Amino acid sequence: MIIAVLCWASYGVFSKKVMPKYSPMTLTFYSFLFCTLFLIPFVIYEKPLSLINKVPYYSYIAILYMSIFASVIGYLVQQISIKQIGPSKTSIFVNLVPISSIVLSTIILGEKITIITILSTALIVAGVYICQKSN
Repeated sequence: MIIAVLCWASYGVFSKKVMPKYSPMTLTFYSFLFCTLFLIPFVIYEKPLSLINKVPYYSYIAILYMSIFASVIGYLVQQISIKQIGPSKTSIFVNLVPISSIVLSTIILGEKITIITILSTALIVAGVYICQKSN
């Protein structure tokens, strides 16, 4: 987990440094290219090609949807945010993503809001407020 946090922080800082040279679209493209190349050996090791015929077609549609909307557009918006408001403020507001997920899952999926959900939301909002106030 520590390595993941360090990679995420490095990604934001590195993005800010190279942002004057490259557009957010270019940075997003190379981020995905690098990650894809890094993951290829792990994919080969897992031998997923033997399972391709067993996966229903709607799973491929879901993968395509998640790839475009949740990943590419999400990272592109993040790169644009880093360019406009900097990595520190962007990382603060990225913490609000779970709250939007809670709202959307309640509206779209009809999930119930529990006391844990309310407490988690309060903790996230408090954390974002404290970070924002210290800036």
